[in-house]
Amino acid sequence: MTLEGPFIYRLEYRDRCLQSVKDEQGCATKFAPPMTKVGFKLYIVCRLSVVLYVGVTNRPIRDRLRFGENPNGASGYHGYKWMDQPGPYELFIWNVKGGGDNQRMEIETLEAEIVYAVRAKIGQWPSGQTEIHFHESSNEDRRLSEEILATIYNC
Repeated sequence: MTLEGPFIYRLEYRDRCLQSVKDEQGCATKFAPPMTKVGFKLYIVCRLSVVLYVGVTNRPIRDRLRFGENPNGASGYHGYKWMDQPGPYELFIWNVKGGGDNQRMEIETLEAEIVYAVRAKIGQWPSGQTEIHFHESSNEDRRLSEEILATIYNC
């Protein structure tokens, strides 16, 4: 498995509704390929350089965000907790390339290692994290999670 990115966007929400998407330079934009394609992605939502949420999806990123904007609660899903906090948000996305037959498990392992590394770094779980999938990890998973967090905390 290799990661392409990060692709960095600035998001503005009001009442759980996406108001704007901006690129790293602050220019209005839209999500661009590969973010608009089906395929595994690792994404991290931050506010003021604080990690709020770490997630994975196989959907286009806008579809995944929209799903979190409009929860009905009937199935027990109440949407993204981080959307209840004032923005703006930084969205870091890595496109997953390659990987084995267990690509979902591989990216979920990395997701869990990043969440754990955040906990170790700041002494608390990400405030918007509502679930996590644990799998046995490798030294490479732990190394990569630290590399990803260094990218976020150095922005």
